[in-house]
Formats: sequence, structure tokens, C-alpha cells
Amino acid sequence: MPRSLRRHERVPTEAQIFVNWTGPDGVPRLSRGKCIDVSESGLLAECPDPIPSRTYVSFRSDALRLEGSASVRYCVTKGTRHRIGLEFSGGLKYKAAAS
Repeated sequence: MPRSLRRHERVPTEAQIFVNWTGPDGVPRLSRGKCIDVSESGLLAECPDPIPSRTYVSFRSDALRLEGSASVRYCVTKGTRHRIGLEFSGGLKYKAAAS
């Protein structure tokens, strides 16, 4: 069985997420989307708005009990939505709640 090259296990979720950033025109933006999966060091979100790679964002997900800042690693259009890979910054780490 091939071994994953990822540093941290991804946990599937459908939690709501809010993402804030400043657009290239200097205007503050807010997008509400859903989190596809989350790991210790980042998450994959699906939002209606594209966010350019290397953009710094603030985000919040009440369902995941997670908020902080992150860097956009990539943004891929999928139909009318955008899949956005976020890497946490500022030492933020996600720890799943114990069951």
C-alpha cells in the first residue's frame, strides 16, 4: 500500500467557514464556504469566491472551534466554486476534539 506524502492526516468535514482577506484593489472581502477537510497544519475550503495564491487570510469555523490566520497555497476552480488550500500561520495547529 503506498504511503501518503502528507505530513499530517486529513480529517473530512463539512463545517461552515468564514474567510476574510483584502483584495488586490484594497477592498476587504468576506466569503462564506465549507471546509472539505482539515489537518494539523491547514485545511481545504470550498468558497464561491476565488482567493489568489500567497494571499494572507483570516478565517473562523465555529463548528471546528478554530480561527486564525493562514496563507493561500492554491486556488482551483471547480464548477462555480473554488477549492482553496490554506496553510495555518502564526503557530496555529488544529487538534481534533477527543471523542
